[in-house]
Amino acid sequence: MRKKWTKEFHRTVKTQKGFIQIPILIAIIAGVSVLSGAGYFGIKQYQNYQIKKVEQEIILQDKEKEAQVLAEAQQKVIEETRQEIDKIKTQEQEKTKNLENELYAEKVKRIEAETKQKAEEDKARILEQQRVNETKNDLPTIISFWRPRIAKLQCAWMTTDGEVAFWQTGSGLLVSGNDMVITNQHVFIAEESSIKRGADFCLISFPDQKPVVVNYTEFRFSKTEDVGLLEIKEPSTYMKNLGTFTQGCKTFPPIGEKIVILGYPTIGSSDDITATDGIISGRDGFYYITSAKIEHGNSGGTAIYLKDNCILGIPTSSKVGEIESLGRILDFKAAIFSF
Repeated sequence: MRKKWTKEFHRTVKTQKGFIQIPILIAIIAGVSVLSGAGYFGIKQYQNYQIKKVEQEIILQDKEKEAQVLAEAQQKVIEETRQEIDKIKTQEQEKTKNLENELYAEKVKRIEAETKQKAEEDKARILEQQRVNETKNDLPTIISFWRPRIAKLQCAWMTTDGEVAFWQTGSGLLVSGNDMVITNQHVFIAEESSIKRGADFCLISFPDQKPVVVNYTEFRFSKTEDVGLLEIKEPSTYMKNLGTFTQGCKTFPPIGEKIVILGYPTIGSSDDITATDGIISGRDGFYYITSAKIEHGNSGGTAIYLKDNCILGIPTSSKVGEIESLGRILDFKAAIFSF
């Protein structure tokens, strides 16, 4: 069949000379070449299009992957940050809770300590009050009760050469937290040419105890009354062991009531206190007038109201009368509030 078709083709294309003309053949060949080139170019263009499309898809896929990786990384950072914040919140909450627990425990401990201290103070106050009540109207017992608190004062003024120019003596009472002695101001203040000058130091002695030295810088003065305080920086064990309760009289005793003056007068015992009793003869402002003898060294001691066994005041000066001298006692409350 193929051979028959070929023969027909050759017969058909023969010309008058027996062959196809050259120009027509060239035209046919050119047309075939053009068609072949166009087809090749089209195929090539299509292939390039497909390649670019694939490349774009690959690029798009890479961008999507990068975006996904970035989103996952961001989400991871956010999650880690959230976890860290939650961790910090938990730690802060625990710290706050622990701090609250500590503060609460400290508050409870402080309240317990304050309650215990108050209970001890109340107990000491009750015991002291019982002791006071037991000693009412019993003169020897009252004297024994107050004796440990009565101080003997020896104040010295020095010369420029370091020698003692003179001594001045008096009495005092241990008050406050057992670290203060109250006395008359004139015991440690002397007047030279109308100029007041404090002692350079004072020796404070209690019954059966060694003296304690108090310097001028530890003196305190009242601006209105003849009363002063000597501060003891380092109280002895003896002082610390004394009860802290010091009872001043709550009311003004009437005239005629009995009192006792305790101190170290120069004419009395030099080693122990001397007691002189008397009555309240009258009042003059913040001062009581008494018949009890108040000698030089007794000044600054203590006047006790026998009926209530309380501190009436601070014995101060004596006023000489026609028959006997009348002593003056500064009311204890007035003395305390004058500082």
